[in-house]
Amino acid sequence: MVKYITASGVQEELLELLPMKGQTRGENIAESVLKCLETKNINIERIVSIATDEAPSMIAKNKGVIKLFSSHVSHEIISFHCILHKEALVAKSLGPTSQLKNVMEIIVPIVNFIRTKLLNHRIFTALLEKMDFIHKELVTFTAVRWLSREKTLKRFSECLSEITKFLAVKNFNEEHCKLLKNPFFFFFKQLRFQQGCKQPLINVGSYWNKKDEDCRAR
Repeated sequence: MVKYITASGVQEELLELLPMKGQTRGENIAESVLKCLETKNINIERIVSIATDEAPSMIAKNKGVIKLFSSHVSHEIISFHCILHKEALVAKSLGPTSQLKNVMEIIVPIVNFIRTKLLNHRIFTALLEKMDFIHKELVTFTAVRWLSREKTLKRFSECLSEITKFLAVKNFNEEHCKLLKNPFFFFFKQLRFQQGCKQPLINVGSYWNKKDEDCRAR
């Protein structure tokens, strides 16, 4: 992903997706990036900063990508940690007593119970259609795609009434059902809090995902 300035203002786009075959050492990554920039006729002297995930291969003192890339230009390269990656690391490293972890430990089994069992999925989808609900599916949480956490929370919250009715019929985990039926329980406050505070991040992350998908479709 590159960001640059033109007469019309700041622009950003996905330059290239580079498959790494074999090793992924700093030398290998730097070589692939430099070749890509050369192919695109981009003057590397105009590159002033690089965002990374701060993996050793990217920021190693002697053989990291930043160090190797800097050796090809006549000025200092400013490196910083990608903000989206920072947020993902924070969410992943939350302790076992965190509010978000408590919420996800309740929601994920419920979503999986509905989505991964074919009969349950068909019945729940039919229930939503019968009630003319705006959504027809729950969103499955995928740890690899960390933005799915917020999307899962939001959709779960919007379908809460229908989920509660469905689980009651299916005799799902009694303790979980009690939590869902009690609107004053801390679970709901946590859910609403997480849904609200993460919304700006969802918008930012979704924006980058959209750009990625658009570039893949070209």
